[in-house]
Amino acid sequence: MREAIAGADIICTTTKAREPILQGDWLTPGTHLNVVGSSIAAAAEIDTPAVVKARFFVDRRESTIHEGGEYLRALKSGAIAADHILAEIGGVANGSKIGRSSPLDVTLYKSLGIAPQDLASAHYVLQEGARGRGWAGH
Repeated sequence: MREAIAGADIICTTTKAREPILQGDWLTPGTHLNVVGSSIAAAAEIDTPAVVKARFFVDRRESTIHEGGEYLRALKSGAIAADHILAEIGGVANGSKIGRSSPLDVTLYKSLGIAPQDLASAHYVLQEGARGRGWAGH
């Protein structure tokens, strides 16, 4: 795995791993992580040092504090405090929260999946597909 991520600016973990497959000491400054595979409290795709190293953003705070395995492991071990979650992604997207404060920041987006994001993505894909085929709106 370490060789697969060497030099990557963006790393996406999309597995059903129950134990970490990505180690924090493998991450280089400026890396962004999308941690989207594990979605239960008992599973984690990345280790605690990776969580500690990252500016931590989530899709929905409430979901993460109950089901985000990576966050919960780091919190339980005392490696982070509850305020390690800096913001929900909507706050970063609308500019009310700061995402990356330095080009050297390691940033992390933990997604457990929320229906509005899925619906918005599906709507966008449908619209773009319709435009490309000349049957917009049908």
